[in-house]
Amino acid sequence: MLNDNIQSLLILQERDTQVVRLNKDIAAIPAAIQKLNDEISAIKADVKATEDALKAKEVKRKELELEVESHEAQILKYKTQQIQIKKTEEFEALNKEIETAQAKISDLEDEELMLMDELDGDQAQLKEVNETAERRIGFVKQQIDEWQAKDERFKAMLQEAEVALEDQKSRMDVEHLRFFERLKTQIKRTPYIVELSGQQCTGCHMRVSNDILKKAKIGSVVACDNCGRMVYVGA
Repeated sequence: MLNDNIQSLLILQERDTQVVRLNKDIAAIPAAIQKLNDEISAIKADVKATEDALKAKEVKRKELELEVESHEAQILKYKTQQIQIKKTEEFEALNKEIETAQAKISDLEDEELMLMDELDGDQAQLKEVNETAERRIGFVKQQIDEWQAKDERFKAMLQEAEVALEDQKSRMDVEHLRFFERLKTQIKRTPYIVELSGQQCTGCHMRVSNDILKKAKIGSVVACDNCGRMVYVGA
C-alpha cells in the first residue's frame, strides 16, 4: 500500500496536470476560431471575385452598346452629309465610311451576343457560388459557436481544477511540495511521478539501480537515476 506522502504527490500531479492541460486547451482556442474566421473571409473573397468578374463583363457589355450607338450615330451623320453633296467621288467615299461603320457594328453586336451568353452562365454560376458559400459559412459559424461554448466550459473547469489544486497543496508539507515543483522544472513533460514496473522506470523505460529500487520499495521519495522522475512501487 502506498504511503501518505506518495499518495499526496500523485494526487498533486493529477490535479496539476489537469490545470496545465486545461490552460493549454484554452490557449489553443483563439487560433482555432481565427482559422475558422479566416475561412469565412476566404469564402467571401471568392464570392466577391465571382461578383467582380460578372460586373466587369456587364461593364464591357455596356461599353459595346455605347460603341454600337456611336457608330450608328456616325452612319446617320454620313447619310445626312450624302444628301448635301453632289460629287460622286465624295458620295462614294461616304458610302465606304458607312460600310466600314456597319461592319464594325456587326462585329460589336456579335461580340455582345457572345458576352450576353457568358453573362447568363456567369449569373447562374454566381447563384450557385452564393448558395454554396451561404451553406459553408453557416456550418463554419456553427463550429465557431461550438469553440466559444467549449472555451466557456473549459474556463469553468479550469476554475474548479485550480481550486482543487490549491486545496491539495494546502494539505501537503512544504518539503514534498517543493520537491514536486523542482521535478516540474527538471522534467520536460509529464508525468513527473511514475510507477516502477519491476526494476524499470515507466517514464523513460530504463532500468533503475538496485539502491533506487530498494528505497522505492520502502516508500522513500526517490528519483530515477536515468531520467530524474520520481519513482515508486505500486501496491
